[in-house]
Order: sequence, then C-alpha cells, then structure tokens
Amino acid sequence: MATTQSTELHRTSVHVDQLVPNGARADLALDAEMINSVRANGVRVVMAVRPLSPEEQADIEAQRAREQEKGSNSPAPSHRPLYKILMGDRRHGAAKAAGQTMVPVVVVADSARAKGEDYIEALVENDERFRRPLSNVDQALALFQAHDSGIEVQQLAQLTVRDEEEVQQAVAAGGRLGAGTRGKLTQQCQRQVSMDELLAFAEFEGDEEAIDRLLRAHRMMNFRAVVYQEREKRARAVQRQEIEKAGIRLVENPADLPKGAALIEDLYDEAELQLDPDDHEKCPGHAVIWDEGSDRSDAVVSVCLDPEGNGHHRESSVPDDGADAGGDGTPPLARPVLEEPTGLPHAVVVAGNRVWRAATKQRQDWLKEFCAGKTAPKELRSWVSTQWLACPKPVAQWTGDDGRAKLVAEILGRTSQQVQAPERGGWLGPKPSASRLTLCDFAVIAGCFEKRIEVVQTWRTDEPVWDLPAIRRDARAYLKALVSFGYEPTPVERAVIEDEEFDPDVDVDNATETADDA
Repeated sequence: MATTQSTELHRTSVHVDQLVPNGARADLALDAEMINSVRANGVRVVMAVRPLSPEEQADIEAQRAREQEKGSNSPAPSHRPLYKILMGDRRHGAAKAAGQTMVPVVVVADSARAKGEDYIEALVENDERFRRPLSNVDQALALFQAHDSGIEVQQLAQLTVRDEEEVQQAVAAGGRLGAGTRGKLTQQCQRQVSMDELLAFAEFEGDEEAIDRLLRAHRMMNFRAVVYQEREKRARAVQRQEIEKAGIRLVENPADLPKGAALIEDLYDEAELQLDPDDHEKCPGHAVIWDEGSDRSDAVVSVCLDPEGNGHHRESSVPDDGADAGGDGTPPLARPVLEEPTGLPHAVVVAGNRVWRAATKQRQDWLKEFCAGKTAPKELRSWVSTQWLACPKPVAQWTGDDGRAKLVAEILGRTSQQVQAPERGGWLGPKPSASRLTLCDFAVIAGCFEKRIEVVQTWRTDEPVWDLPAIRRDARAYLKALVSFGYEPTPVERAVIEDEEFDPDVDVDNATETADDA
C-alpha cells in the first residue's frame, strides 16, 4: 500500500519474489544477528528499486523458468511486475532468509535515472569510504530516546536483537551523558567505546576533570583501573562530607597529628577497659584518620589527639605488679600513631594505595572473564600442576577458609553464599569438560594468590610490613604467569613484575608519554 506518491517516486510494499538483486555483492555476508532482527522486526529501512522494462522482465521470467526446471529454489515465474533493487540487496536477502514475504520499497521511475546508474548507486552505497556504522555513543542515545518514548527495555532488546543487560547499560548511559561528553567521546576516542565503558563515563558526567582522565586512560588501554581510582576518590569525598556533617575532626595527613596521639584500639580507661570508638566520640580529643592499610579507600580509624590529657593509657604498658610505668603514679602513654618508617610522603602512600586497589579490582575482573571461557590455554594445565606440586606459600595456605573461598567464588562467578564445603562441590557443574576442570583448578590457585597479595602495600619497595619482600616475590611470579595467559598488567603491576620502584604520581601520564614517543 503506497504512503507517498509523485511522478518520479512512490512508496509501497512488494513481495520479496518481485525483487531482483542488483548483484553488487557476490557475498551478502548475512549473519544470524541480522536475520534474527529482520525476523523479529521485518525490514524497517525501505529499499530503493526501479521497475524492470518489459524486455528485462521477460528475460528474468525466462531465466527463473529454466532454473525451476533444474529444480532450484528460484522464484516461480509470475505475472506480477518485477523490480530491480537499487539499494538493499542485504535487506532483501535477510528478509528471504527470515521467512518474510513483504518488504517496504520506494519505486524510482525510469525518468528520474540515467542509463547505467543502477551500478554506480550500488557501488557508492556499498563503498566503505562512504559508509560509517553508528558508534556506541549514537546507539546509546537512540536506545535511550526509544526507551524515553515508552518502549520497555525487554522489548528494546527483542526489537534490536541485543542482550537485555547491554540495552539497560545503553539506556542508562544515553540518558546521563551530556552533549559535551558525547562530543569528546566521538572526537577523542581512538577505538570503539563499549557499552559498559559508556556507562562508566556517564557515572562521572558533570566532572570534566574526571572525564578527561578517563578519556586519556581509554586511549592508553588503562581505562578500567582508572575508573576504579576515580570511584575511590569519589567514595572518599562522600565519606569526608559525612564525617564533617557528624562534626568529627578529620586529620587528612597523620604527619599533622600532635605528638602522643594514639589509635583508639590501643587505649584503655582507668578501669582497664578498652575504649570503644563510638563512645570515644564524646572525648575532646576524638578524631579520625584515613586507614591507608585497608582495602577500602573510605575506611577510617579513630584516634585520640591527647590520650594523657583525657585519662587514657595503654594497658599492656602497665607492669604486672600494678606499679605505675613511670614510678610517679601516672599511667603510661599509649603508643603514638606510627609514622612512615622511610619518610615516604603521605600523598604518595595515598596515591599508591589507590592505584594498587584499582589494579586489584581490574585484575580480578579479568580473572572472572578468563575463567568464564570455554577453552583453557594449553600452557595453563602445566602451570596449575606445577603450583600444586611446588605448593608455594599462597597455595599452601588454601584450607577452604571463607576468605579465600569467597575470592574463588567471585572468580568463578558464584555467589558469596556458596562458599561452604558442600556448595563448593557443585561449582564444576554436571559433566565438566577438561578445560572447565583446568579453569576451576586455576581459579582456586588464583584465589590463593589474590588473597596473598591483597595487602595494599604490595606496590611498595620499602618495607612498611615485615613480610612485604616475600609478598612481592609471590606477586611477581603470579603476575608474570597471568601475563603469559593474556593479561595486560597496569603500570603498578609492571613495576612489581620488574621489581622496580613505582611512582604513583606518573601512573597514567608516564604511560602517555611513552606511547606518544613510540
């Protein structure tokens, strides 16, 4: 049924057998995704066609009759008018493969065309120099606008033959990304931005400095780690606001603490009862500092700025006979908050810890993807067996304890509720393949190593904790193995692998200079 009509153009719907391909493509390159999309939605983009002349139609009908006699599946001759496809050979092929019978077309009158123009149009339409696929930025905006118009995510996924999670990410990103950020993504990204990366950019919409850092990280293939770093900065900023709102003093740098300040966990009152951090908030000397040894960037620990002046002391310093430590009846002072033994600047410690935590999260994300694969690299089986036989300290510590079991569960895509021994036995699934068995074994060993090197100071070459050299040796061997299996280490992990000092201040900038020089 025609919807528009003029002397040279009119739109209508025709049967697929009324169309004759232009033949510009020897291979239509139809894939399941395109065929399924047409099967679900029909042909949505109209095809341009022209009517065949009586002589051309007679030739095509004769050719189809001969092919029918040979038993081919060529359309049977009919008395319906035939049309030559000008633009849309692939859509026509997909419609036939999907079982569609009618397709939309625009009929172009011969009077509007020059002789031989069919072939030029087919060439120009399919020339890659003149065709650009929609970027994920464009697709995300289109999906958001469709959703905003009332189409549900599930229906969008069906109509576009996409995974629901991908559509959900696209809708969320498309709705939050501003025009300025979309422009930067289009102009500055040298490779396609995935939907989950778009969602990460959208997370920081409005923070131009963070967006610029993410753009640079995307160019340097260090995107995921920098996303985690930005999230940590934001989490700490939120925690800082909460602390200020509660009226609690926050000392950003332990070097600014007064002499004698001590951790609440080390302090006791006159009745020899350990102080409670919540109860201590009433003390005039109460404050908090960032817990740089934690695996969380927003973790804090409570301190007392003046233990002696507020009647606190350290129980372990009181002699067993009850005599006072100083001989003058005064309780001993609690131990002061430890300073960096090497004098490493606090800002460097904060930045380095943040980078290491981000690298850990990125690495564990990679492990999940790696262990979700169907095929294990050939060299993996040998490495796994070697680890069981050599039994280095991280492997020797595997006892199925909750901490390591939870890490293994996460790597294998299981929930934290499935870490007890009976549930762990079902992680393999029914009739696991040899590759599945290898990957499961590898996940157990990886979980052991991850637990071993979760110490946030692992990046440091000084010795803020007594066994750090041994931890770094284990980290070096483990990270080298991951690289051999295809993992791309972050700059801080490369420093550990090469046993070099790492300067967190040049984490991304230094990588950028290296790439530019190359």
